[in-house]
Amino acid sequence: YQGWAPDAATQIWSVADNGVYSGYVYYPEGGTFEFKFTSAPDWDHTNFGSGGEGVLDTDPGAGNLTVPEFGNYYFTCDTIGLTWTQEKRTFTLIGSFNEWAGDEPLTWDADNKMFTVTRDFDAAAEFKWRVNADWVVNLGDSGAGDNTLSQDGGNIIIEETGNYTVNLFLGGAVPTYELIQN
Repeated sequence: YQGWAPDAATQIWSVADNGVYSGYVYYPEGGTFEFKFTSAPDWDHTNFGSGGEGVLDTDPGAGNLTVPEFGNYYFTCDTIGLTWTQEKRTFTLIGSFNEWAGDEPLTWDADNKMFTVTRDFDAAAEFKWRVNADWVVNLGDSGAGDNTLSQDGGNIIIEETGNYTVNLFLGGAVPTYELIQN
C-alpha cells in the first residue's frame, strides 16, 4: 500500500510501552493490501509476518499479513504475545446539529492524512466522532486543553454560529482534532 518502505509507513503506538501497539492505517484503493509490522522503520530489525489467522510470526520467511479491502483500519499488534487484530473503521460526526440521531460521514484527505468535513453550526452546538455509526467507539475532547481526543471524552462545543471545517487526525499516539471557522 506504500511501496514496502518501512521508513515511509504509518506508525502505530505502544502508549503504555508494554509491547502492545495500536493505531490507524489507511489503505488506498488498488494494490494487494499486504503488509508486515516492523519493530523499526527498516527491514534490519524484527519483522512480524503471518503465523496464521490473528497470529504473528517473526520468521523472516513468514507470509504477508493482509486486510480485505481499501479503507481505514484500526490495528492492535501484541509483539510479546504474537497476536494481531484489525477492524475497518469509518468515522462520522454526530451531535446536537442533527439531534444526536444521525451520522454525517467524514471524507478522507490523503494529502493531509486526516478525516474532514465542512458544515454550518449554530452557537452552542455540540458534537463527537463515532466509529462505524455506533457508540461503542466514540471520541470526544479529553479535557487536556490540547485538542486531544479520548474514548467517551467530552462533547466539542461550538462557541459562535458559522461555517466550520472539522478535521480528525489519527496518525499520532492519540487522536487529535482541529476546528477551523471559515
